[in-house]
Amino acid sequence: MSILPSSLALTVHTRRRACVLDTQLALSPYGLLLARRLGEVLDLWLVRELWQILDSTYYYRSNPSQLIPPIPGTATITAPSGNCQTIGTVLAQWDLARAATDLAGLKVYWVGDALNESLLPAGTDTHLISRFETLAAALESAVPNAFQNDEQPHLFSDCSRDTAALAAALIPYKGFILTSGSKGDEPEPLLCTYLKEHFHISCVKLGRKQSRLERDFLNSILAEAALSELLWAGLKLAALHLVVPGAVMMPVNDKSEETFPHDFDLPAEATGEHEQQWWKDARCFWYPVGP
Repeated sequence: MSILPSSLALTVHTRRRACVLDTQLALSPYGLLLARRLGEVLDLWLVRELWQILDSTYYYRSNPSQLIPPIPGTATITAPSGNCQTIGTVLAQWDLARAATDLAGLKVYWVGDALNESLLPAGTDTHLISRFETLAAALESAVPNAFQNDEQPHLFSDCSRDTAALAAALIPYKGFILTSGSKGDEPEPLLCTYLKEHFHISCVKLGRKQSRLERDFLNSILAEAALSELLWAGLKLAALHLVVPGAVMMPVNDKSEETFPHDFDLPAEATGEHEQQWWKDARCFWYPVGP
C-alpha cells in the first residue's frame, strides 16, 4: 500500500537567469516594453546610471542630445539629431510607467548606493553590492585617459562601466547582458566598442554554431515573453557574456557585508593601486539574438 497521498503537489523553485538590460537598449523605443515583459521570465537588472537618468527626465527631455552616445575616443555623434525627439518620447514613456506603478511593479532589480536603496531578488547574497562597487571602481581606474578627445566623460561611458560591473558581479547568478544589436555595416554592438576602447576588454563575436545553445535559450525566453514579434519587426538584439576571472574569486556567501573585503584574501596583485587587476584577462563574447 502506498504511503503517499493520492494527490501530491510538488513545486520546484529554480533560480531564473540574471539579465542586465543595457542602458542604450533601455532608452530605445522598445526599451520599456522589453523591460516589462522580460521581467516576467528573467531576473532583469537595470544599472544605477539609468535610474539617475530616469530621476532627471525633466533635464534630459530638454537636453536629449546628451543621451546620444558618441563613438568612444571621439566627439562624433552616432545618432542623427532627429533621434532627440525619439529620446524625449522614450523618457515620457518611462515617466508614465513609473507614475502608474511602484518600482517593484516594474519587476526589475537594481543596485543602489546601499542595500536599503537597492532592490534585489529574494535569496541574493548581500555581497553583490560590494562586488559591484569594487568592479565598477576598478574599471573606472583603468581608463584615466579614455576621453582625452572629449571635454568630459560621456554619460554612456558610466553606463557601460556599470553594465559590465553589474554583469560581472552577477556571475554567480549566470548573468549576461542584453543590448542593441549592430545594424547595417556596423561590426558590433556599441557596448562592445565601449568595453574595448574605454576598458580594454577584448570582445569576440561567436558564430551561430558556437552560440547555438545560448541563442536557443534566449529565443525561447523572447517567445515566452511574447517579444518575438519585435524581432520580426526589425529589432536588433545582441547578448554579451563576460568572463572575469577576478570576479569569480569574490565572496558570494552571506556572512556579513562588513567582512568584505577586509577579511577576504585578495590576490596580491589585486589590492591597492593595482585594483584594476580584478579585470585582468577579462573577455567578452557576444552574438546576435534572433532567428
